[in-house]
Amino acid sequence: MKILRRILYGLLGLTFCFLMLISLLTEGASGSFAELMRGQSDPGPYLSAGPAQAVEPVYAVNARVDTQNIAHETAPEYVSFALDLSQVTGGKWWAPEADQLELGSGNVHAPVFDFDRPRLDALVRELRPAYLRIGGSESDKLFYDLSSNDERLEPEAESPYHSIMTRRQWDRLNAFARRNRLRVMFTMNAGPSARDASGAWRGDNARELIRYTTEQRYPVDIWELGNELNIFFYLYGPARQISAQQYRNDLIKAREIVREFDSEARVAGQSSAFWPVLGEPLSFAFSFMPTYLREAGDLTDIVGWHYYPQQSRRGLFASRRASPGRLLHPENLDEALFWTNRLRQLQAAFAPDTELWLGESGNAQYGGEPGVSDRYISGLWWLDQLGLLARNGHDVVVRQTLSGMTYGMIADAELYPRTDYWNTVLWKRLMGTRALHVDTTAATPSNESADSALAEIAGETNRTDGANKDTNDSPENKYKKLRVYAHCAKSGPAGAITILAINLSHTAAAELRNRYTGAYELFLLSAPDVLGTEVQLNGTVLRTNGNVLPPLNGINRTADANGLHETIPPLSYAFIKINAAGAVACQ
Repeated sequence: MKILRRILYGLLGLTFCFLMLISLLTEGASGSFAELMRGQSDPGPYLSAGPAQAVEPVYAVNARVDTQNIAHETAPEYVSFALDLSQVTGGKWWAPEADQLELGSGNVHAPVFDFDRPRLDALVRELRPAYLRIGGSESDKLFYDLSSNDERLEPEAESPYHSIMTRRQWDRLNAFARRNRLRVMFTMNAGPSARDASGAWRGDNARELIRYTTEQRYPVDIWELGNELNIFFYLYGPARQISAQQYRNDLIKAREIVREFDSEARVAGQSSAFWPVLGEPLSFAFSFMPTYLREAGDLTDIVGWHYYPQQSRRGLFASRRASPGRLLHPENLDEALFWTNRLRQLQAAFAPDTELWLGESGNAQYGGEPGVSDRYISGLWWLDQLGLLARNGHDVVVRQTLSGMTYGMIADAELYPRTDYWNTVLWKRLMGTRALHVDTTAATPSNESADSALAEIAGETNRTDGANKDTNDSPENKYKKLRVYAHCAKSGPAGAITILAINLSHTAAAELRNRYTGAYELFLLSAPDVLGTEVQLNGTVLRTNGNVLPPLNGINRTADANGLHETIPPLSYAFIKINAAGAVACQ
């Protein structure tokens, strides 16, 4: 009897410990432990190569745009982009083949980035205005050697630094930014190699870099102190985790150094890494964002965070593994809003005069997921995140990366523009800085919607047996598959707006409805293969002609007395520019 009692008590103890572990892992999380487990397997839908196939009836959505009030006004550089310091210096980064599990921030040396390519300049000019953020995990392992003019330099074996940035590398980076009129944000080393025995940030090497940068009049507008300090425990060990009080002292010193040389430059505190479901990893022990802002919110000009909605197979640890259909679920896209709301509360309480930045984001963490992050399907997530965050208080979103690795907007070797590059160019041409509120509700499709000319532009779709239908496809849920955003138009007459509609359904076309009557311009994006690399604008595959972009023109259409009714085919998205919208918020 005693043995049975001991076994029972042992099982109860193990159960209690397991439940406590779950509670600790998911403290402050956006979802439950079950959601964390679901993130380890592919949730579907399971997409096939080729165009999306409409096998279900059209669903209709009423979209009412509030043209009287501005939801939020972003910075002109709202869509910006990054290069990793590993690219600049040839430091450790991710294996391009993604054929191995990697720890830290990658196992292989990246090639030193070539800034002197005319084609790269031509592609980047289409993305202005923008910030070029130079950061990543390598930031906190780096020594700035301004005496060296070498192409690439390795630290000595006993050095506390993992890589070296030479003067030549820094000069070429800034020459690139200057001729393309980019504003630079640079992440300074706040890691163990830049600290003294007491753990205080020294700042001497950073001072040399800032002095030289100012003397050369390089376009560095923002100096950021450290990269993702909340995961120092993982990168360098728990003993190297920095306290919020220590970081406050570090920021005071950083501001003094920057002000000594450049009174106009801004200083940004670190941006914590937020993981899907979990937020700040192991937040019960290593949460940094709330305490940092409470201690030092008055010392930063920017409240920033880093977020990837899924994680590639390169990384050993993941809270949500990447798959082609993962980000076709609205609840997964909306998680960015969950963390945004938390950050806005912290910002309002401790740093009310700052800008809010998503300072690093890509389709999948750990370099991106091959076959997903570099394909057409990534574009639905990218535009949705831009629309969602612009409407909800973000001033800047920084894409990781401009070029390089699987999540780059441009394939680096041949400088081939991926889908997200074209999407970014269209966003910058069509969407202004003023975001508007949009309310969507389910509606009954009109008879003619299935035969819309818009569907013809996208190409005929083939019907299948419907074995892979959307889940949660009841009318009250189906309309949520059409994500709708609106901004004051980038150009055009006063009062003009642009609507962005994204159809996440892989099996049904969506009919977008709006009360507007009159002329408008349509830009429909679709793909001959949703798992391929090509994107079509109004039925034409987008390709450069040498270093010149093709005309990115819309199609002129007219909404009759019944209002605007447009069909968005499955896994397609459209910008709709309305010059005569008469939006008071856009005057």
